[in-house]
Amino acid sequence: AWTPQRIKEFDESLDCSTEYRRNGISLNREISTTEMYLAGLIAADGTLSKDSGIRFYNTEKELHSQFPGDNSLTEDKTGCYKQNVLDYARMHAFNSLGIPMGDKNEEGMNLSTVYQMPCEYIENFVAGLIDGDGTVSNGSINISAKSDTTSYWYSKLLSRLGVTTSISQKGIYVHKSRTNFENIDGVLDK
Repeated sequence: AWTPQRIKEFDESLDCSTEYRRNGISLNREISTTEMYLAGLIAADGTLSKDSGIRFYNTEKELHSQFPGDNSLTEDKTGCYKQNVLDYARMHAFNSLGIPMGDKNEEGMNLSTVYQMPCEYIENFVAGLIDGDGTVSNGSINISAKSDTTSYWYSKLLSRLGVTTSISQKGIYVHKSRTNFENIDGVLDK
């Protein structure tokens, strides 16, 4: 019979690796604040796929350099760069945050896991969202989202940081107020 003691002894006898074999990243670890920024970039302007890993699209080459490793860029006809980041360990970590595999715009993202994290992690995630698919102009901040569910969660994340927003058909708008800009100032500096 499988008693608790026998299960423990069997588990200890296994020599299972806890590193992802392609890049040596530990699978038994907590996500870092830097990775939260990258997750925000992917939530805004990327996709996750079991076949091709993480794919990031953006016109800014500087944002592409944020991803570790030697990842090549492919430019399309619109001036947007595509980058495949073959990092399956991070891909699964980002998926566990609520970024779905495949088309994230179809049903939106449920970012309740991110919402429950400490504010420092949320700040880095939101910084990635703004850098990836946001605009900051003349004291106004907008973050694009193609799904009502995603807009809802973006708004909730900003509310955790003390920032009030309005949801529109195109995403969210950060209200112009001194309090909002004091609360989001640290995010914009990341």
